Amino acid sequence: MATETTGRLICSLGASAVASDSTSESWQPAALTPSQPDFPSLPMHWVETPSNQKRVVREETAQYLPEPGMVLIYSGAFIMGDEDGSRDEQPQRTVTLPAYWIDKFPVTNAEYKAFVDTTGHRRPPSWTNGTYRLEEKNHPVTNVNWEDAHAYAQWVGKGLPTEAEWEKAARGTVGQTYPWGDAFRKDNVNSSNDYGGTTPVDQFADGVSPYDVVDMVGNVQEWCEDWYYDDYYKRAPVDHPTGPDGGQYRVCRGGFYAENRMGIRCSQRHYAPPETMQDHIGFRCAKTPVRPGEQVPKPKVEHNVIKQVDAPAPVQRPELTDALSVDQIAEYYPENVAKVLRTMIYEASDKDRKGVIQKIAILFIGVGQTVGATICKYLTDVEIERISQAIVEFDVVTQQQKDDVFGEIKHRVLSGSYLMQGGEGFARGMLEKALGPRKMKVIFGRVNSTTGSGFYLLRNVDPNQIVPFISKEHPQTIALILSQLDSTQAAGVLNGLPDELQSDVAFRIAQMDNINPQVLRELESGLARELQNILSGQITEIGGPKAVAEILNRSGRTTEKNVIERIDKQDSTLGEQIRNQMFVYDDIANLTDREIQLVLDETDFRDLAVGLKGANEALQARIFKIFDDEKTAKLKEEIQFSGPVRMSDVEEVQLRTVKTVRQLEEAGKITIVRGDSNDVFV
Repeated sequence: MATETTGRLICSLGASAVASDSTSESWQPAALTPSQPDFPSLPMHWVETPSNQKRVVREETAQYLPEPGMVLIYSGAFIMGDEDGSRDEQPQRTVTLPAYWIDKFPVTNAEYKAFVDTTGHRRPPSWTNGTYRLEEKNHPVTNVNWEDAHAYAQWVGKGLPTEAEWEKAARGTVGQTYPWGDAFRKDNVNSSNDYGGTTPVDQFADGVSPYDVVDMVGNVQEWCEDWYYDDYYKRAPVDHPTGPDGGQYRVCRGGFYAENRMGIRCSQRHYAPPETMQDHIGFRCAKTPVRPGEQVPKPKVEHNVIKQVDAPAPVQRPELTDALSVDQIAEYYPENVAKVLRTMIYEASDKDRKGVIQKIAILFIGVGQTVGATICKYLTDVEIERISQAIVEFDVVTQQQKDDVFGEIKHRVLSGSYLMQGGEGFARGMLEKALGPRKMKVIFGRVNSTTGSGFYLLRNVDPNQIVPFISKEHPQTIALILSQLDSTQAAGVLNGLPDELQSDVAFRIAQMDNINPQVLRELESGLARELQNILSGQITEIGGPKAVAEILNRSGRTTEKNVIERIDKQDSTLGEQIRNQMFVYDDIANLTDREIQLVLDETDFRDLAVGLKGANEALQARIFKIFDDEKTAKLKEEIQFSGPVRMSDVEEVQLRTVKTVRQLEEAGKITIVRGDSNDVFV
């Protein structure tokens, strides 16, 4: 039977799409935990081209009996999950799978009808007169639950793909965001309601995956074999994972026609109760390869055939009008009821709030446990706790009490008199859906630095006014303040401090770790009242070598030299760490052509090729411009054909080059422009 679930039951948390569509993206596989097999990670800078991939596929395909309409996914490792995606996509892992076949296209209406006509299995409730609309013959079949999909798969001698099998077939081995690459391309997929529903399974030929599997994302979500558990990736094996042993939901993959670019990423996990029938969920099949001479397993049919019993179509919500009772409103529109309840709580004064929560408790008692549980899904933990306490305190509820409360709630819902919920959770969710989690974290980092920390009060104050205020404080206190200011402003304050205090403060910033504000207040008991007010906010990301480097980059050469020399005397290793953060490899692009040539003269050609593998395009372009055509061609060839190089090796080579740059600067042969300098060369 179809479920009576209202709306979409799929969990779709957004995640980011990378802006460029590069086919040679570097990645760092997640470290294996001690409980996982010691499987070697994939090589760095590995580029999987259609030519070498298809060659491997052809070689492995020859070992097995052919499967018409299916594509062989060869055995080996691939990147599963997304470290920047939703929580249930983490951690990103290197997973190995044996070879398997998967359908090139989702199962269509025409294919599913053959199954229904042959076996007598129930038809999708959306079909009329026992069949689909003629124009949707080649559309993916929908309104089939997990059992229906599983029965069809067994009828054709196949099965449903595991979640891992589906993801590898969709994105290939290197963890790209979409089947075609890392950049979203709207012409490659049916998404964002551009087509108002499903489309033929072969309509988007350019959306093909690296294995030539079509229509993997968008159009419809696809049932997988696995049960869903949000933390499964944290404990799943890295060798052929098949999902948890049981659960409440089954995994669906691929997004559907109304999802935005975030919801159709290859790594995005969706889920639904296995009995769910929706017009955006379909499926495709998978199969274990069979070698010549092996016995082909016989299809299993009888015990999985579900006879037609006039399954009702999915329940639609009735229009929200005065004709509905409060019980019906609470059942079909629980989110609206929750908004009303939240408004009642927040509008009530401290004196009246207890009585308001008692009214809400009466509502929950009146609508019953099942509907009440649905309403709770839209409330916060704090709100649920308050309401639960009030329910516990009620022994009986009179009919008059129920009628009074139901009347008030109904009036509020129909009139729309409720508050819209904002706050951090709302802002995070909105930004994540619009921009993806990576950009959301960046923006919220800025927001929190403004609203979550009292130090923002100083950020519009001239550094010269701050210096007299803090110069008599303990160096630890000064270090704390500077670590929370903008690096340019902090540099101005540092410049104004006495020489002996400059290095002491910088040294303390470099050694800082995260500090609890309360602990800091206890240590700095003699702090002036004005400064205590500043410290009343939450303090995070205190300092470290990078914070000192950013300040010194904007402090001028004299202050920089003075600070570094004094820190070297106290801790030479810390001084070296700060130097490494002050000038990075990509900053070579900011040197003049003559200075870059001096660096190149001191750099081994092989080191140059390795270092440029991890460099940005600006630096590569500068160096290619300086070299003549013959040397540029030779360098590009060395970069391209030198083979995979681990990122740790790239960084080691880059660090050697950075040290060369510093030596040339100390010798007076080049000039490093630090900070946001307005100086020009004449």
